[in-house]
Amino acid sequence: MGHVLLIDDDTAIGELLVDVLADGGHTTDLVTTLEAAANGRPADVIVADLVGIHEFRAEAARGFIRRLRGEFHGAPIIVCTAHRDASHVDIGADHVITKPFDVDHLLACVERFARRAD
Repeated sequence: MGHVLLIDDDTAIGELLVDVLADGGHTTDLVTTLEAAANGRPADVIVADLVGIHEFRAEAARGFIRRLRGEFHGAPIIVCTAHRDASHVDIGADHVITKPFDVDHLLACVERFARRAD
């Protein structure tokens, strides 16, 4: 279907999600930092884990999303976070999935955004 850029500092979880996305027909690049993401190929959809922001602040998350948008013009951004008070409007993402989440929900969101990219 589409190419997904997955940014997750936990490679074990990231590899699990790569498998889930592959089962859904998506190719996926897994990176652990925004800097590594910038060196990758263009993505149809970006899935980013915000666990690296230890004390969640909408301002820090907005800065991260702004940097992603600067690197990947137009690619929709799905944020996965354990921070229950995060909303996509507050941080500038296209969608927020709160952890723990059902991988089928993540796959459905990725597929929805990938179809828009086609």
